Amino acid sequence: MNNQDLPDELVELIEAVKKLGYFQRKNLLPLLNSLVHYTRIQAQIIRMAQAAVDQLLLDIKYFQFDIEATRRERDALSSLLGDCFEDGEEDDYDYDEE
Repeated sequence: MNNQDLPDELVELIEAVKKLGYFQRKNLLPLLNSLVHYTRIQAQIIRMAQAAVDQLLLDIKYFQFDIEATRRERDALSSLLGDCFEDGEEDDYDYDEE
């Protein structure tokens, strides 16, 4: 067993079980192995969830940048169109014709 990635309390429990007699250890070892297995699975799930949250935060930053760029482009285009219409070019457009 690699005890580096386990909580300190669980490592202490493993050491305590190792010091027990054969029959006590024989009964407790399967339960302890299951506990170690589920602890490692839980740690893996937490790492995966953290990676997903980190990716989500990065995606949000990209979307914020994109929406800000789109707004700047919209405002620039609106300003450009407003300038065109102020110069009298509005009369050239007939919106009633379809």
